[in-house]
Amino acid sequence: MGKLDRALDKITVRLLDSLREGEDYFLTDTFTLYKYGDGSGIIVVALDTDDDYVEILQVLYDDRSIDYEVLDNYLYNKYS
Repeated sequence: MGKLDRALDKITVRLLDSLREGEDYFLTDTFTLYKYGDGSGIIVVALDTDDDYVEILQVLYDDRSIDYEVLDNYLYNKYS
């Protein structure tokens, strides 16, 4: 199991519902969950280090399931 997989295991529908616009939620020391503050409701998982901030996945969910759309294939493959 890769670093990204361990971070994704922490994401629940309840957590996603609780995020406020513009809020960061630190999943691990490497990955952050972020909800855009522009009213769009977009939530992303980003590589968040001292040197980089790159969105890797967009989170799509409803009250029963969570899915992910890959935004950066290279980083997704590197960390999964």
